[in-house]
Amino acid sequence: MSLPSTWLKSSGTRIQSPIVSALIAAAKRGVEVKVLLNNEWVFSPKQPPNAPPKPNMVTAQLLQAYAKCYNFPIAAKIVDEKALGITYIHNKGMLIDSEKAFINSINGTQNSVVANREVGVVLESPDAANYYEKAFQIDWEKSASIKPSSGCP
Repeated sequence: MSLPSTWLKSSGTRIQSPIVSALIAAAKRGVEVKVLLNNEWVFSPKQPPNAPPKPNMVTAQLLQAYAKCYNFPIAAKIVDEKALGITYIHNKGMLIDSEKAFINSINGTQNSVVANREVGVVLESPDAANYYEKAFQIDWEKSASIKPSSGCP
């Protein structure tokens, strides 16, 4: 899952991703939000020292800052594929109230949302939601916490 924190407007200026904005707004309303993103270094042979953070890390740090600064019920982690014994998580999804599972191919990038033909389905099934929630919990528990970005957004 790729979820950069900003998108580019046609004017060339950057705005907050509407997906990130919606996640923050949900947390502000009191909805518990957990975001698990892929490690973008997984396809690189080695992370160079002092490399700038990749977009998923920037997003995770931003969401963690909202939790710390405003006490919102939001948390973000980067998948630890080594701890899970996998190479990558390709599934993108959302779990809603233990009742629905949204399973899809849609990355959170501007191109994926605006320009691609992606597909997703909402399974209105507590059994499906339970299955994906168990898988998510395993991935979440084995992935390391992220430090928030400095300062409050």
